[in-house]
Amino acid sequence: MKKNTEVSASTVETPVSLKMIEAINDYGSVKISEKAIISVVKKAACKVPGVARLASGTFVESIATMVCGTKTPESIIKLDVTGNEVKIYLKVNIAYGYNIPEVAMKVQNTLSDEVKFITGMDVKSVDIEVQEVELPAPE
Repeated sequence: MKKNTEVSASTVETPVSLKMIEAINDYGSVKISEKAIISVVKKAACKVPGVARLASGTFVESIATMVCGTKTPESIIKLDVTGNEVKIYLKVNIAYGYNIPEVAMKVQNTLSDEVKFITGMDVKSVDIEVQEVELPAPE
């Protein structure tokens, strides 16, 4: 038997300052961390043809990433979450030979669709900054 699943979402701060998006329905609550949304953004952006990779952060962020693990620097993906709405800002590098505006638009569409499908959140905007155009790796 299905229960009514009317959702009201709110942003809740956790003790460690990691934002959580909480949706409450008849069964209880579902919390989605910003880290989960960032993970969706990374995976969706990198599957778009023409995206070479996510851009690098600052030199200090790059060193911290190498030393501490594979965490994406905070300056590469930014989220602005309000209730059940999210604005996404992403820096990418494009592969040489691809049309930058076309790839950027495909990234915007892909991120909007994937984040909406996976999280149920409304994507208000997806801002893309292309930092570099990369040559293919030598064979």
